[in-house]
Amino acid sequence: MFFKKNKNARKENRRSPRYKLYQSSYYLTENGGQAVTDECWLNDISDGGVSLDSSKDIPPGRRITVLYKIGTKVRREEAVVRRCGKFIHQWRCGCEFTGEDTERSRILEDYYREKE
Repeated sequence: MFFKKNKNARKENRRSPRYKLYQSSYYLTENGGQAVTDECWLNDISDGGVSLDSSKDIPPGRRITVLYKIGTKVRREEAVVRRCGKFIHQWRCGCEFTGEDTERSRILEDYYREKE
């Protein structure tokens, strides 16, 4: 079955390109004053944020720390969950990085340029 694109479809708000990134990882958050670490799968990444799948529903507005690897660089980034919805048997969350980082931009561009 094929679907036509809806004229009223959600507008794309990304400020930088999105790259596919399928990677098993972890995120750290606080729950009731205690630090909690959970597994996740990263789907894609951009200079502005990351999409991840989690077994738990992470409420929008929650601050998390995401661990990921690009090439040989392991990164630990602070992010805010902007949306989280049920996707098949997981929760897919869109997270926005909390700060501009020129090193992150450079690492992403260099890594994905090499892969092309």
